[in-house]
Amino acid sequence: MAKMLADHCELDVAGGDAVTLRVARPISICSTAPIRTSLVGALRDKYGATLQVSFEIGAAAEQTPQQVRTRIKEARHAEAVAAIEADPFVRELVDQFGAQIDTSTYSH
Repeated sequence: MAKMLADHCELDVAGGDAVTLRVARPISICSTAPIRTSLVGALRDKYGATLQVSFEIGAAAEQTPQQVRTRIKEARHAEAVAAIEADPFVRELVDQFGAQIDTSTYSH
């Protein structure tokens, strides 16, 4: 659960040994005290025991790790679709047999 919370947090403020993580309201349900404590512990293990972590719940985050991964995945999918559609052999099959390209079946 701490990883899920981290995936949906956005780094809002960072300075010295302090960070503020922004969490959107729908995800704040996952942000119970034990889960926050677990995440803070993991961050302190990685970045030092003196790290001070605070959470801001409210405004929708736009640069969470999950959102970045989703945008990368969508961009790769679009590139793959474009490559398939531009392939001369695929174009020939489409033209000769009236085939259609089902882009929804591309495995991410």
